[in-house]
Amino acid sequence: MSSNMEKPAKRARSSSPPSDHAEHDIKLISKDGLELLLQMPLDVVAEICSHLPVPDLLNLARSSKGLRSLVLSRSFRPVWARARRGMALGLPDLEAIDMDEIQYALWVFGSGRCQRCNATSWQGVSMRTWDLMITECSKCRESSLIPVNKLKRGLRNGLSDLHESTLSCVPTFTPVDPYRNKPAKETVSRRDLVSQLNDKLNKLQALDEQETAERAILQLRAKGSTSKKAMAPVSVEWDLSTPHTSRVDAFVAKKMLWLEKFKTEATAIKKGINKYEAQLAKLAREQANRESAARRQKEQALKKAIIDSGWTEELYNTWNSSRRYSKPRPDTTPQTDPAYWTAAKAAAESTLAAQQAHQRQEAERRALQSRQASRKSQIAKRYNRLRDAETGDATHTFPSLDAFYGFEAIKPFWEKDDGTKLNEETWTSSLRAIRKQIAAFVAKKRKEVIQQILVATTNASYAALPTSPDDYSPTHYPSSWFAPVTRQFIQQSTYNSLRLVKYPDVLSANRSSYSHGYGYSYLSSYNYFNTTSDRVQTIRSILSAADLDEATATEADLDALDGRLHWVQQPKSRKKRRGG
Repeated sequence: MSSNMEKPAKRARSSSPPSDHAEHDIKLISKDGLELLLQMPLDVVAEICSHLPVPDLLNLARSSKGLRSLVLSRSFRPVWARARRGMALGLPDLEAIDMDEIQYALWVFGSGRCQRCNATSWQGVSMRTWDLMITECSKCRESSLIPVNKLKRGLRNGLSDLHESTLSCVPTFTPVDPYRNKPAKETVSRRDLVSQLNDKLNKLQALDEQETAERAILQLRAKGSTSKKAMAPVSVEWDLSTPHTSRVDAFVAKKMLWLEKFKTEATAIKKGINKYEAQLAKLAREQANRESAARRQKEQALKKAIIDSGWTEELYNTWNSSRRYSKPRPDTTPQTDPAYWTAAKAAAESTLAAQQAHQRQEAERRALQSRQASRKSQIAKRYNRLRDAETGDATHTFPSLDAFYGFEAIKPFWEKDDGTKLNEETWTSSLRAIRKQIAAFVAKKRKEVIQQILVATTNASYAALPTSPDDYSPTHYPSSWFAPVTRQFIQQSTYNSLRLVKYPDVLSANRSSYSHGYGYSYLSSYNYFNTTSDRVQTIRSILSAADLDEATATEADLDALDGRLHWVQQPKSRKKRRGG
């Protein structure tokens, strides 16, 4: 291992040791400059490289073929060890883990490729498994890892004659379930270690059994026995004065010590890498802070130069916001490039003027909306009086407040600032026109509801139906026409229960319970209560199966069918229908 390798003689250090935190500026060196290292004496190159961090040594090995041959040579391994120790990360010298210094460096500081198939991270490489010291992709792990739990349950999983002490001598790992953030059920180990140790233990077990049998033969001979068993051949004349020492027990004890060292080294490596990554993150933050400070300083200097040239603060902010993310910042100032900055100032002034005009328009629009809301609140009070005076079906057919605001007789009271002033006189004079528009609204709503029912029940098209509201008057369609369950609207409420609502109750049922704090507003019947040809056909199928007449059946008759009406929207599985 690296700790037992012969180390080259140390040279006198001619300069102070490098800082633990490499905060120097990174300078790119050409490949020809790096090749000069090959012309230096080997001990000088070794001394230089021993002060480099291990990641820099890896980059040096990748720079050219000549340097790769030098840096990866066997004689250079002590340099890798000194470089690793010089990083002060607490990375231990390996005794239990079977890696040389270069493999050690590649495993810890390498690119994280799969050790078996060399797959890259985007091809499915899993994270490093510190407890087993492997880096393998998901596909290779299936063959390289073996589930310990199955081996304990007697499932050999490709291994024959599993020794009882094998699993106590190998490192194990319990992965974390990424979906539940807790340890998974399967504990795994490395198949190569399990197989290797299992074969070794089985061989030692056989030798122990052979020695025990031969000692028994020798003891019979010592007693003077001439039996056939005593005359059996033995491979070694064992010293009977010395007790038998179990090879298996000695090997297991040795491997238990090895396992403790393996775990200790793996834990130390993990801590060292965490420390290294924390240092890199800190250096990255510091570099980002320096770059950000430099950018701010440059921006402040540019801002000062722009303000000094006659720009206002507001004009600069307009230019800065419009140029920051769309194009690169200019490297000139108004003093060094007057033509560019004159054009930039003109563009900024135009943009600022447009923004100010838009802001004024928005302020005017919001002020108008506020005044309109104030006028609407006065209209809402009179609307409530009109609605409260209605009785019977008119309470359901009365228009919503939002629809009421849209009446041509109502708009002059709130839409414009110079419109009709709302008072008792103007309201009374407009009341006749308002009631006429309410009647027209009710007739229109009635036409829409009847058209929807006709389309759902007769499969007619809207284009084939009459368009005049007069064709849908109570004379043509009396209230009894809405009585059949197939001409009513379906509502699904809490717990999937259904109920039927007919016209005109459906109009008030489809109103929301809020509308600017005044009155009610309609919801689309498609969203709340609805009737479609599919639902009508389903109800007709239920009526037919129950021998009920469509013209006379009621909602109570459907309720008596054990609640099967909810199949219309959400059919239940056979198991749920059985109560399972």
